[in-house]
Amino acid sequence: MLAAGEWRAHQPGPGRSAGFLISSLYSPFETWAEIAVEHGRVFQDPPRLQAWTNLKLAETWADQAGEAIDPTGLMQRREQWGSTLPADVALLTAGVDVQGDRIEAQVLGWGRDEECWSIEHRVIFGDPSGPAVWEDLDRFLKNRWEHARAMPALGIRAACIDTGGHHTQAAYRFAAARFSRRIWAIKGKGGQGVPLWPRRPSKTKLNVPLFLVGVDNGKDTLAARLRNVEPGPGCIHFPADRDASYFEQLTAEHVITRYSMGRPKRAWLPKRDGARNEALDTFVYGLAALHGLIFMGLQLNREAQSLEAFPSTTDSAARLMSSTEMKKQKVIRSAWLNL
Repeated sequence: MLAAGEWRAHQPGPGRSAGFLISSLYSPFETWAEIAVEHGRVFQDPPRLQAWTNLKLAETWADQAGEAIDPTGLMQRREQWGSTLPADVALLTAGVDVQGDRIEAQVLGWGRDEECWSIEHRVIFGDPSGPAVWEDLDRFLKNRWEHARAMPALGIRAACIDTGGHHTQAAYRFAAARFSRRIWAIKGKGGQGVPLWPRRPSKTKLNVPLFLVGVDNGKDTLAARLRNVEPGPGCIHFPADRDASYFEQLTAEHVITRYSMGRPKRAWLPKRDGARNEALDTFVYGLAALHGLIFMGLQLNREAQSLEAFPSTTDSAARLMSSTEMKKQKVIRSAWLNL
C-alpha cells in the first residue's frame, strides 16, 4: 500500500516552502506492529498517550485536565497494603514544601511505567527559621522503608524541596549541604510549555544549584493520572489510612482558561480562596524528583524488572529456599545496596 501511494498537496501555496502533517502509519521506517506495541505501553497513561497521539497519529489531543476531580471518589480508591512497601515499588522520591510554621513532605513509591504509590505524607511542625524543624526533616529523609519483598529496605533516592515561598535562605542552605544525597533546591515555574524538569539548573547568590520545575506540567500529569482507575502505567495508589484532608488538598486546584489578546491561556488556580494545597504541591515535587533522576539516566522499568529477583516475603517458597538460593539472594542484595 505504501509503495502504491502518492502524495497530493491540497494547498499548493506559493511554491517557496512546504509543510505537512502525516501519521506514522505511512512511515516506511516502522511497522504497524511496532506502533501498536508502543500504544499498548502507554494507552492507560494519559500524558504518554497524548505524546503518542501527537507524534504517531499527527492528531491533536483533547485536554481534559480542567475537569473537576472528586476527592470523595479518590478516597474510595484507598488500598490496604500493610506496613511494608508494595511489592512493585522499585524506588522512592520525596517532595517537600516549606510553610511559615511547619514543613510538609510526601514520599512516593514508583514502579514500572511510573505507576505510583503515595507512601507517606508527613507534617513536621516547628519554626523553619530555627534549626530544630530542619533536623527533624533531615531525619525523616534518611528513613528507610521495609519492602514486601525479601530485599533491603529502601531509602529516598531523590527529593525536591521548594525554595520559592517561606524561609528561602534556610531551604537553600539545607539543600546545598545535602546535594550529594540528591536533595535538590527547586522553585516552581508556571506556564504552558515549561518542562517538568529543566535541562540545567540556575545558580543562586549562595551558589546553590536551583532547578526551575514546570509545576503546571506536573499538575496536568497528575490530574490526568488521577482519572486512571486501572492498576498499571501511571496509576496512582493511596493507602487505607490517608484522611479526607489529604484528598481535599490534592484536588484543591483546577484549570481555568482565560483569553489574552484573543489567545487562550491556561492556569492552575485554587478552587476557593485560602484552600490548602500542600498535598498537591508535594506530590508534584516528588514527581519532579523522579524526572530529575530520569534526566540523569535512571531507567525506571529496568529497576522495576530487577524486583523479580526478590521473592515476596509472604511466598511460602521463599521460606523453603535452599542454602544455595540463599547465597544467591545475598549477592543480589549486596548489589542492590550499592545502587
